[in-house]
Amino acid sequence: MKNIYYTFIVLTLAACGRGYDNSPEGLASKFCDCSEEMGKAIVKLKAQRMTQGEFETIKREQEACMGPNDPRQSMSEGEVLNFDAAFLKAVFEKCPNTARNYGFKE
Repeated sequence: MKNIYYTFIVLTLAACGRGYDNSPEGLASKFCDCSEEMGKAIVKLKAQRMTQGEFETIKREQEACMGPNDPRQSMSEGEVLNFDAAFLKAVFEKCPNTARNYGFKE
């Protein structure tokens, strides 16, 4: 399940545009708007109440909502770590249930 966590943190931070800025708070807002169903799907898949195919459909929808760009590409390693910490803090403030469903830790 760790791979899912790392995959989704990268996907969630890969967003830009659509009225959201590239700050940690802006991307957290976008993540919360795009990822509620995906968070629920993660829980259902773990509990075997969803097929892998259903999960993949929701995953594609979430990825499309988030978009392809990663603002961290031009950051140093230290900047990325600070950005990720601020992003996770903002996610827990904006949508704590979704964050927990993703397995994010405060």
